[in-house]
Amino acid sequence: TYTIPINSYAAEYTGNILVKSDSTTLGTHVVKFTVNPKPNLTITSSSSTIYSIAGNTVKFNISLNNIGNTDLNDIDFSATDLSKGTDKISSSKITIANNAQVDYQQSKNHEVSIEIPVDAAAGDYTGKITATGSGITNYDFDYTLSVAAAEYETEITANDIAWVINLSTSETSTFSVKNTG
Repeated sequence: TYTIPINSYAAEYTGNILVKSDSTTLGTHVVKFTVNPKPNLTITSSSSTIYSIAGNTVKFNISLNNIGNTDLNDIDFSATDLSKGTDKISSSKITIANNAQVDYQQSKNHEVSIEIPVDAAAGDYTGKITATGSGITNYDFDYTLSVAAAEYETEITANDIAWVINLSTSETSTFSVKNTG
């Protein structure tokens, strides 16, 4: 009987069985067995909700966890549009590098970048990142992007205005307000 530990690395193994009587070797039998690859991956993040402000680019890491019995190579990613009711942030605004690699029973951080349009409505958007390749079954990671309204900056300018304080008269002046946000 041979016992192969769970999650043994996928490979071909060879060993010898010695047949002995007392201290005399009567023969040798070569044993070969193969552990087939069983790739498996999980994706986690320190938080399933990411917070940012409209107009910003937010970056966060997802952790790729190899829980299979072989190295994972050429992992590719796709992302859905982020949606909040009828409001959308296009998947074209999401960047995730492809061809990720995670060694046997290791974890690796992988960066995700989302360019949030300045006119994105405030609220919680949901989306999905899918990992494929390297023999793994598609693995989905659901997350939420919580967007706060963009902060606007106001610039008030007044040119050549001289204020004269006189209790019996009033002064009027014109100035412009420029919204730079």
